[in-house]
Amino acid sequence: MSTVINISTYLLFNGQATQALEFYHEVLGGDLDIMRHGDMGNTEHPDWVMHGQLSTPFGWDLMAGDHPNEEAPAKVGNTQACIWGDDSVRMTEIFNALAVGGTVQTALAQQMWGDSYGDLTDQFGIFWAVNISGNRTAPLAD
Repeated sequence: MSTVINISTYLLFNGQATQALEFYHEVLGGDLDIMRHGDMGNTEHPDWVMHGQLSTPFGWDLMAGDHPNEEAPAKVGNTQACIWGDDSVRMTEIFNALAVGGTVQTALAQQMWGDSYGDLTDQFGIFWAVNISGNRTAPLAD
């Protein structure tokens, strides 16, 4: 008998989950499903996301939701998502798209370990690291 165990990034927002998920869907592609708090009877924040799931064409899921109470996370938290792979063209496009409206901390460039790497905080306060494996000639981010 085989066991399957997966892990997914789950991002929490305070009312911005719809915009974030739609942005990530634009950047990454795939299939986006959103269930709202109102679908579960919550009348305080009926349009907020109870659970959102973006199933990417890369075989992994990005999940998110709004946390409707005083303990909701701040816009900028300690969440980090890391994307790695070897398609330098597509990954450079993803890095550049995530950077729109955000702040690049480390420009996408070849690093001493031989890979190309860059990181940024997107417009929703999520920190993204992008590593292009074994890519000594990756195109640089804009």
